[in-house]
Amino acid sequence: MTAPHAETIVAFPFAGRRAAVRKAAAELEGVHGEEAVIHWRAACRAIARELRGLGCEEHDIHVQVMDFQAEVQLEMMRRYLDRRDDADAFAERNSL
Repeated sequence: MTAPHAETIVAFPFAGRRAAVRKAAAELEGVHGEEAVIHWRAACRAIARELRGLGCEEHDIHVQVMDFQAEVQLEMMRRYLDRRDDADAFAERNSL
């Protein structure tokens, strides 16, 4: 008789969900101060709830939320640099 195999659910990492990362970055750009902190905590808690609902372990949830946070920060920096580059290019074109 063979032993039954436990099923394992593997959630696609949130940090790799580009649309979610971009959405979170765009939303955070629109809020500041305490409102931004509240919004961000709510977003991270929602991710944790989703992962918990899928049966993920607490350590894995923590790692995924931290990785997601890092990706959102990187996306916000990319967005800022893109806007700065666009402004610089506009200024250069109009200074001639």
